[in-house]
Amino acid sequence: MGLLDDTRANVAELACRLTDQQILILKEIKDNTWAPITKIVQRLSKEQSLPLSSLTWSYKRLKLLALIDCGNAQNKGATARLTKMGEEVVRLVYDEDEE
Repeated sequence: MGLLDDTRANVAELACRLTDQQILILKEIKDNTWAPITKIVQRLSKEQSLPLSSLTWSYKRLKLLALIDCGNAQNKGATARLTKMGEEVVRLVYDEDEE
């Protein structure tokens, strides 16, 4: 098994461990490249009737797993974006071809 195969296996294992909310957040970040994470989770909370506290917990875990980049105390309001690993997870979960 080569390095690329190992990476794909790690991405697949990680994707299997994510919650539905975490996957939803990743997809929203991919689809909304303009928004800060707080706006994304507030909108999801409203539209999907999900607790804001749960979505906040979920996005913080995604940040710890290095699947997303978003604002911090020094850079509030920064646009949320997927990392390379986050892009791979979304691609795997939604079975998307590379562009």
